Amino acid sequence: MGSKAKAIAALLAVTCVCSIIALILSVVNVKDVLLSPSTKYGLVFDAGSTHTSLYIYRWPADKENDTGIVSQVEACSVSAPAGLTGRAQHFSLPGSGVCSASPGMPTALLLWLERKRLQRPGCVAMPQLLPPGRTAPSTEQGWTWQGPGISSYADDPVGAGASLKPCLDRAMKIVPAEQQRETPTYLGATAGMRLLREENSTKAEQVLAEVSKAIGEYPVDFRGARILTGSEEGSFGWITVNYLLETLVKLSLALCSRVPTHRWILGSQGYTWQQDQPPGDRVPFSLIKVSGCQQMCGSQEAAAQCSVEVSFSFAEKWEHPQDTEVLGALDLGGASTQITFQPGVPVEDRNTSVFFQLYGTNYSLYSHSYLCYGQSQALKMLLAALHQASSSAQISHPCYPQGYQENITVAELYDSPCVRAPSSASPGLVLMVMGTGDPAACGTAVQRLFNFSCGAQGPCGFNGVYQPPVRGRFFAFAGFYYTFNFLNLTRQQSLSEVNTTVLSFCRRNWAELVQSFPRHLKYLHTYCSVAFYILTLLLDGYKFNEHTWSNIHFSRQAANTDIGWTLGFMLNLTNMFPAEALQRVKGHQPGLWAGAVSLLVLAIVAGLVAVFLHCSWKTK
Repeated sequence: MGSKAKAIAALLAVTCVCSIIALILSVVNVKDVLLSPSTKYGLVFDAGSTHTSLYIYRWPADKENDTGIVSQVEACSVSAPAGLTGRAQHFSLPGSGVCSASPGMPTALLLWLERKRLQRPGCVAMPQLLPPGRTAPSTEQGWTWQGPGISSYADDPVGAGASLKPCLDRAMKIVPAEQQRETPTYLGATAGMRLLREENSTKAEQVLAEVSKAIGEYPVDFRGARILTGSEEGSFGWITVNYLLETLVKLSLALCSRVPTHRWILGSQGYTWQQDQPPGDRVPFSLIKVSGCQQMCGSQEAAAQCSVEVSFSFAEKWEHPQDTEVLGALDLGGASTQITFQPGVPVEDRNTSVFFQLYGTNYSLYSHSYLCYGQSQALKMLLAALHQASSSAQISHPCYPQGYQENITVAELYDSPCVRAPSSASPGLVLMVMGTGDPAACGTAVQRLFNFSCGAQGPCGFNGVYQPPVRGRFFAFAGFYYTFNFLNLTRQQSLSEVNTTVLSFCRRNWAELVQSFPRHLKYLHTYCSVAFYILTLLLDGYKFNEHTWSNIHFSRQAANTDIGWTLGFMLNLTNMFPAEALQRVKGHQPGLWAGAVSLLVLAIVAGLVAVFLHCSWKTK
C-alpha cells in the first residue's frame, strides 16, 4: 500500500473512531429534564367606591396543589378625567432604577439581598422578582391622578368605560402579544356600586355595561364585570393577607453545592444572575435550609465562615407551612367595612360562612361586610345625625376641631342611600358646620351610629349580625391603617396609649392643627372623628378588648404589596384553570455534550480531508 493510500486510510480511521466515540458520549448519562413552566397572566380591575385600579398578575402554569403561585407585575390607577379632581397616586414602572433579579431566584437569598442591600449603587435595594405576590417598590417617577370610582359615573356611564382605557393600554404593553387573547380579565365593583344598585339599579347596570364594552374592545379573554358581595370582598382580602405573609404556602430551599468563584452565580431553573459583592460580607447560614443534598463546605461552623464569593445550586419546593396560624383580616373602605377570620367554633349563620380550598388545604371562615359603615359613609351618617338633632341650619360638630367651619347643602349631605333626609329639609338649604372639639361628646355621637344589642341570637358584632368571638392575630389595612398611621399609632402601642393619643389630638384646635400639619389640610378635620369611629368599631363592634388589642397589626402592605381583594380573587380563580404538565426533554451534561460535538466536528473534518485527497490524487 502506497503512502497516499495509507494517509487516506488513516483519515478514514480517525473519522470512524471519532464518530463512534461521539455517538457513545451522546447517549451516556442522558436524563429527563423538566423545562421551566410557561407563564400565565391575569388582569383584575378593582372598582372601589373612591378609586379604580388595574392589577396585572402572573403565575407559573404548572401550579401548586391546583392553586397558582401568583405575583403582581404592576398596578395602574385609573386617572381622573378632565374637570374632575383626584389625589396623586404613585405607581411603579419596571426597569426604572430597580435592580432586576433572574426568574426563579431563591426566596431566602432574595430576603437576604433585600436586607443587606447588595445591589449596584443608584438602584432600589429590592429584586424585581420577589416571593409570592411581592413587587418592587415604586420609583421616583410616573405620578398620575387617581380618579373617582365608577359609581361616580352614574350620570355618564360612557365616561366610566373611557376612563379604563389608559390602564388597559398599559397592560397591553406588559402582557406578551401572543398571550393576550388567553389572558383572563375581570372587573369587580365593591361597595360604591352596591350603594348605587340600591339607589338606582338601572344606572348601575348601565355603568357595568359600558365598562364591559370598553374592556371587550381589547384582545383579552374578558370574563365579565360584576358587583362583588361584601362577603366576597372580605374573604378575598383575607386570602391576600395570608398568601403574602406565607401562612397558606411557603417556599423551602435545599442547598446542593457551594463552589469557590469570584462572583455570585445563583442558578435556578436554568437562569443565571451575577452580582459583584463588597468584601467582607458573609451569607448567614440560618437563611439556607439544607435538606436532601450534600453540602460541600463541611460543617455548619465552616459554612458560616464561607465568603459570599461562592456559587450556589438550589432545589425549590412550595409547601404548606406547619404549625402556622392564619391571620384574620380587617378592611375599612369608603362605603363598607369587612371582618374575616377563622373562628375556633363552627359558624352558626350560613350567611356569614365561607369555604375555600387553597394549595390542597381547606379553610372554613367567618366573613361579614357592613354596608354604609365604611369611613366616608360613616362620617356622612354622623353629620346627618348631628343635623337632625339640631334645630337650626347651624350644626355643632364635637368631632371637628374648635375653630373649623365648613358649609354644605342638604342635597350634598343626603346624596347617599346610607342617610335619609328629613321630609322638612330643603335640598338647597346651606348648612353651617362648626367644630367644637369635644372628645367626650364625639365618642357619644359615634356610638349612636351602632346598635350593640345582640338580643337572643347569641354572640354578635353590631346591628344584630351574628359573629363568633374574635380569635388569633389580625391584619387591619386600608382605612384602619391610614388614620392610625397619621396619628403614629401603627407600632403596636397599647390600647391605653392609643386612647391617650386620640384624646390629645381631638382636644387641639384648628389653628394648632393647621400649623402642625400644613400638608394634610384636605382630611385634617376628619382624623378625630375617624379615630373615634375606628376605636368604637373595633372595641364595641367587633368585640376586641384590652387583652386582644395587641393581636391587631395595622399596616398598608404585606410583603411590600398593597393589600386588597384582587390578589385573593386571582389566587382563588387559578383553581379553575387547568394546570399545564411540565414538558420533559432529554438533558445532557455540558462537558460530555461538548466532547461529543467536538469529536463529531473532528470526524467530519477528517472525512472531508480524506475525500479531498482521494479526489485530487486520482485526478493527477
